[in-house]
Amino acid sequence: MNNMKKILLFFSSLVLILAMIGCPTKVNRPPRIMQLEDGELVNVEDEDGNSRIIYEHPQGTEFHPKDMVNNLIENQNLIAVDYIQSGVIIGSNRDYINISDRIEVTSFYAVWSDGTDADQDGDIDEDDEELWGTYKTDEDGNKIYDEGKIRLVELLPVDDEIDFTLVVEDDDGAKTELEGIIVIV
Repeated sequence: MNNMKKILLFFSSLVLILAMIGCPTKVNRPPRIMQLEDGELVNVEDEDGNSRIIYEHPQGTEFHPKDMVNNLIENQNLIAVDYIQSGVIIGSNRDYINISDRIEVTSFYAVWSDGTDADQDGDIDEDDEELWGTYKTDEDGNKIYDEGKIRLVELLPVDDEIDFTLVVEDDDGAKTELEGIIVIV
């Protein structure tokens, strides 16, 4: 009977140790930008295995980054997911929240550059230097698009390409980027 208690105690301890190893501290994993194919999430990869997305834009037509994102979501089944991280799930797919409405195309935002009056007081000074390299915003804090960059896409000839970056951020501030190419067709 003593041996049976020792064996049970040993297995109980072993199960407890394995359970503790399987319960890591909660780490906020960044969201992911993927494709949804037949109800399954798959990585966005090109022929070389690089994570990249291609968007074809008709030459000479109106272009806007928001329209491009909507097209990628609707026609290429692009999806941004934020995995539910409240527990460890072994042997099954993780539940997620669709946060595709948070995808931004940061490549087309206007950026404060060296030598510009960012605080618009008429003088280029140290206050302006702090903003150089950051996105320009309107009075409400919304990022402003650079109309010159948008117009460039509309003017490029057929077969030209331009790089872009998609970014998605979750509620906890974790970000993921996905590189892409706009091909003019």
